[in-house]
Amino acid sequence: MVRWVNGEWRDDPADDPEPQCPECGERSFIYLPRLVMFVAATIVLVPAGILFDEPELFGLTLVIVAALLLLVPNVRCTECGERWHGTRPRPADIPTEVPDVHCPQCNSPETQPISRRRMKAATLLVNFVVPPLLFVWPFLPRRRCEHCDHEWR
Repeated sequence: MVRWVNGEWRDDPADDPEPQCPECGERSFIYLPRLVMFVAATIVLVPAGILFDEPELFGLTLVIVAALLLLVPNVRCTECGERWHGTRPRPADIPTEVPDVHCPQCNSPETQPISRRRMKAATLLVNFVVPPLLFVWPFLPRRRCEHCDHEWR
């Protein structure tokens, strides 16, 4: 990774080496798409829980699926098939602005671009969560019996 140090770009010696298979040393592997699998399980299990009137059971199943996805190794070597826990290598930081941009208020050269990744992620999450809720909302029960826990519209 390259970093801006004392007015020039330098290689960071503390960078991790390129990831490789712990068994055979191969550098080509496949990552398990955990988030995609969890979203697919959620899309299937939440409506099933509402449809079969067992939201607790399907909620518990969703928690078990999430725990299994976290515990199962998420990287598989394409050569030997070895599986292990790992993270995707982060792409090198590429500057998005000229590094010598000064602050317009105090003229300090210590400036950096603002990352809005979390804000973008929250916006995407709202776009994928709210519409299904609006679709299901009219069908949810409005009343519940305190004695037998029967719910109806």
